[in-house]
This record gives sequence, structure tokens and C-alpha cells, in this order.
Amino acid sequence: MSSNLNELYASHCLLKQKPEAFIPVLAKTVYEQPRYFGFRDADEVGEAFACYWTRILGVIERYQDTGSCFDAYVATTLRYIAMSIRRQYLRRQASERVLCQNSGYDLDFSTAADTLCLNRRLYAGQELRLPLQRGNRKVFSQRLLFLSLKSAAYINDSDMECIARRIGYSTETVLVQARAARQLLAKKQERRNQRLQTRNSIWVRLQLYRSQLRHESGVEQRQSLKARLVRLEDRYQLLLKELQTRRVVLSNREIAGLCAVSKAVVDSGLDRLRQSYPDLTAPPGTV
Repeated sequence: MSSNLNELYASHCLLKQKPEAFIPVLAKTVYEQPRYFGFRDADEVGEAFACYWTRILGVIERYQDTGSCFDAYVATTLRYIAMSIRRQYLRRQASERVLCQNSGYDLDFSTAADTLCLNRRLYAGQELRLPLQRGNRKVFSQRLLFLSLKSAAYINDSDMECIARRIGYSTETVLVQARAARQLLAKKQERRNQRLQTRNSIWVRLQLYRSQLRHESGVEQRQSLKARLVRLEDRYQLLLKELQTRRVVLSNREIAGLCAVSKAVVDSGLDRLRQSYPDLTAPPGTV
């Protein structure tokens, strides 16, 4: 095995080929004798070349003939990779056991945004009546625009055009504002999803460490696990508070920026609309 791999690498160097060209040759050799390189079977070999491709490529690129044969150099690295794969497998197994034991918990922890939303059932029919007086009509239309932008994530472009026509606004302008509002909401949702994934990952690690602590008898190991638990619990609580306070809602300040008005106008307008026309609003998810 040793002489064969060394000869293959020597031929590769003589042809002055790129390191990437030697990967298939090395893979074929490792697949033929997985245990020699520290792997249990061909599945582990495949995972190694799939997950550690750049590392294996780096081994080939950095090798220099300093007296040790290429076979021993590569075999040592691949055996470390094989051990890493098995450690990851054991961690996944432990995590799965924790999840099975706590299968009653909801890891998604989804929370509905507490926000004002336009009831589309009203504007689609004939129930929407604008005030007769011209001054009041203009103010009322502006407030409906604020509410529509607040609900932009739930309203498509064709419906938004319908709203714009009924409240007397330019459809082009309203569509531009609605799309800008959706972009802001998409960025907020992306950040929230990242926080949710981090929180769920920490929750799994907390359960895993607690499970390990119950079965660990070594004093130093228990102290180390307890220290990790304290750090993770602090981080978990901080993430919970952040998720509770930062919701995927377009703020009144952002609506004011889209409409080129002051925040106070948006605050008072939405508040008056909520109080005077409660039928115009509906909880998110029912629109």
C-alpha cells in the first residue's frame, strides 16, 4: 500500500499536475483500504472527502519531501479526520437522544407579531366608507395608507393597487412604498430567523450538557460542564429577551420615512384609526 501510493504521487509530481487532479487517485486508494487510513467503512470515507475536501487538498498542496513518505503523511492526517467524523457522529447521537427525551417541547417557539393589520375583507367589499368631508377624507386616506404599509407583508401588489385606487393615491407610488416596506420586513425576518436558530441550538446544547452532568462522576468534568451550563443559560436568556422585544414589525418611524411625514403623524393616525374604526383591523394571520 505504502509503495503504491508513493509511486502514484511521484507520477503525479512528474506530470506537474494540479493538486486537485490527485484527489480522485487518493480517494480510490482510500476507498480500497478504508481501515488502513482509520475509517470504519466506505461511508466514512465518503463523508471525509465530502466534508473535508479543502483540508485534504491542503495536505496535498503542502506536502514536501523531507524524508517521510507521502503515504505516512497522508495516512496520519486522514486518521485524524476519521476520529473527527466519529466524534461528530457521537455528538449527533447524543443530541438526538436529548431531542427524543424532550420531544414534547416545541423547538420552533414561533410567536405571532402583535401588530395592527388591515382587514382585507372590508376593502374588498363595499363596507369601506370614506368620510364625506374633504379634509377628513384626506386625513382618513393617509391613515389607511399607513395601515396598508404596516400590513404590506400580507398584501400582494394587485390588492395594494386596489387599496391605492380606493383611497385616492397613485398606484405607482403606493407600490414603490409597499415593496420598500416588504424589503425592510424581509431583512428583519432574516435576522430573527438567525436568532431563532441560535436559540434553538443553545437549547439543544443545554439539554445535552444537563444530560451529561447527570451521568458524569468526575469532579473536574462536572465543574467544566457546570461552567458551560452557566454561560449557555445566560446567553439563552439574553436571546429570549431580544426575541421578545424585537419583533418582525414595520415600526412607525419606518413608515414615516417611507411616506415622508413625521413619526408623530403616523403614531396619532394609526391610534385614531384603531379607536375610530376597529373593524378595519384584524390580527395577523386572519387577513
